[in-house]
Amino acid sequence: MELKDYLSIIWKNIILLVVIIAVFVIGAYWSTVRKPVEYQSSTAISVAKTKSDNQSNANYYEYDKYYSIQASSDLGDSIIGLFSSPSFVSEVFSKAGYNLPSANLRSLAKIFTAKKQVSTAAVVTVNYNNTNKEKAGKIIETSAQLAKYQIESSFSSASEEFTVSYINPVVIASPKPILINTLIGLFVGLFVALGIVFIKESIKK
Repeated sequence: MELKDYLSIIWKNIILLVVIIAVFVIGAYWSTVRKPVEYQSSTAISVAKTKSDNQSNANYYEYDKYYSIQASSDLGDSIIGLFSSPSFVSEVFSKAGYNLPSANLRSLAKIFTAKKQVSTAAVVTVNYNNTNKEKAGKIIETSAQLAKYQIESSFSSASEEFTVSYINPVVIASPKPILINTLIGLFVGLFVALGIVFIKESIKK
C-alpha cells in the first residue's frame, strides 16, 4: 500500500478516529481534574557535633574539626536509614495519631523520601505526600521530632554530644498535571484509533 492508500483509509474513517481520540482526551482530562489534590510536605534535618574538646585544650591536631564534620555527615546517613525503617515509620504514625497506610513492609519503607543534596553534607531533606493537608504537616513534623530524639539519645555520650535540629515543615499543594495527562491521552487515543481503523479495513478485505 502506498501513502495515498493509508491517507484514504484514514479519511474514510475520520469520524471514528475523532470520536476515539476525543474519548481518550476527555477521559484523561476528567480523571486528572477529579483526582484529589496531593499535598507535599518537607523539612530539613541537620546534625552538628556540639560537644568536644577545643583545639587549645587538645594535645593533638584536630584537622580543623574535620572528624567532627565527618561524624555529623555520617549521622546524616543514619537519619536516612531511620526514614526507610518500617518500625520508625510505624512509630511516627502512632505518635502523630494516624493509622498506618499499609501493612506491607516494603511500602512502609518508601513512605518518606529522605536524601542529602550533597553526599558529604550533614543535612537531610525529608519529604512526605498526602491528600490531607493537615495530616501531611503533622506527619512530617512528628517524623522530624522523632528523628531528633532517636539520634541525640543514641549517639550522644559524656565525651561527645550531637545536636539535631530541623526547620519548620512547609506544606504545599502539588499542581495537577492536567496538560501532560491530556496530551498523553491524545497520543494514546491517536494510536488506538489508527490501530482500530486499519484492523477494521484489513478485516473487510
